[in-house]
Amino acid sequence: VVETEKRQAQLALKYYVGSKIEAKQAAINALLELFGANFKIAGTKASFVGREANTDYSISIGPHLVEAGERNDTKPSFNTILSAGDKFTLALAFFLTQVSDDPKLANASIFFDDPFSSLDAHREWETTSQLRSLAQKACQVVVLSHDPRFLALIEMITKTPVSSFQITCDDQGKGEIREWSSKEELLDLYIRQGQRIREFANAGNLLP
Repeated sequence: VVETEKRQAQLALKYYVGSKIEAKQAAINALLELFGANFKIAGTKASFVGREANTDYSISIGPHLVEAGERNDTKPSFNTILSAGDKFTLALAFFLTQVSDDPKLANASIFFDDPFSSLDAHREWETTSQLRSLAQKACQVVVLSHDPRFLALIEMITKTPVSSFQITCDDQGKGEIREWSSKEELLDLYIRQGQRIREFANAGNLLP
């Protein structure tokens, strides 16, 4: 009886995991398409070898299929077929899919640290779109970045309140958090760049 119940439980778990994995794979590939990626994930399956369940998948680029984690010095492998931007995009798609499916999302605080690192202009814009969408579902979304242009994009089109702050640290290691404006930062940046261009054009001097 115990063995029968065990087999039934295993079959039920396998069916449940299989249906969930298919939905997750479809959601991740939909995000990758929005990001303009030329690849998708395929053949996702669960593995119950060992104490913890694992998920295996492959990267599909045209007719080529490469297993995730595969390492090979003589033929294309997972480490070589994707650029740094592609790998970052894949990780971001995985994370967004996982977070969006969380039943406790409405009470959650989501943190992103430079989420547009190594992304081109199209993926940068799509990243801001996904962050704004997530902000409407979560309790709050916190974005850390060194790029004022990226932060300005997030603030441009949003239906949720946005507050911007700057974290500073002096030579003595004393830090503070103060209100900050991406618009003022960009205006100041463009003015400084304009001054450098005029100085170089007029006198050949390079300002710091």
